Amino acid sequence: MEHAPGLRLLRLWHDPLLVALPASLAPAAHHRLSLADLAGLPLRIAPRGENPVLFDTVVAACRAAGFEPTFGPPSTRLQDTLAEIGAGAAGWTLMYPTAASTVSSRRISLLRLTGDPLTIRMSLAVRENADPARLELLTAASAQVRRKLTGEN
Repeated sequence: MEHAPGLRLLRLWHDPLLVALPASLAPAAHHRLSLADLAGLPLRIAPRGENPVLFDTVVAACRAAGFEPTFGPPSTRLQDTLAEIGAGAAGWTLMYPTAASTVSSRRISLLRLTGDPLTIRMSLAVRENADPARLELLTAASAQVRRKLTGEN
């Protein structure tokens, strides 16, 4: 469990993000690439004010990989961004694996990152003074969901 003022955050799962980029720019015969391979390619991401967790996670990961991200036009809706990338616009974006089934274009490659994948933590926020018996039920349920989603035993 993690804490925030007045709240208790129950960890649900971590989502490893996929990179979406034009198929023409994807490394040949690879299903993975390193984040550093994307240096210099415009990043399509929602503005920080709309999704600070995602924005900060991606920028920090790029810096850790040795580069400052180059920002392209901001990503507004995922489908619009993917359509532009599929049409050949140089750039890349990130998406959750659960949304991968929405990509049906051969013009877009979805790749996992090598090394430590970019992940977004999913948590459930409850009041710090929540009923302990109910909190125990939520904790058990969230652990069960996490095991199911991640294949943990």
